[in-house]
Amino acid sequence: MKAGHVKEEYDWVTSELDKLLAHHGYARENDYYRATQANNDTIAFFCHFGLECVLLGHLMSVSPMPL
Repeated sequence: MKAGHVKEEYDWVTSELDKLLAHHGYARENDYYRATQANNDTIAFFCHFGLECVLLGHLMSVSPMPL
């Protein structure tokens, strides 16, 4: 995990997810999201299982490893 720079990649992916959600009206505050603007947006992700686990782990504030 260290040799693959996984922490740096995880941080990059999760920060980009937070930027995307903020653009759609959901600002991350610690482990929660606060709605900053009303919307009816639909966001769809097409990704491999590893990335899905990272995204879901970040959204649920758990490690992606057991997912």
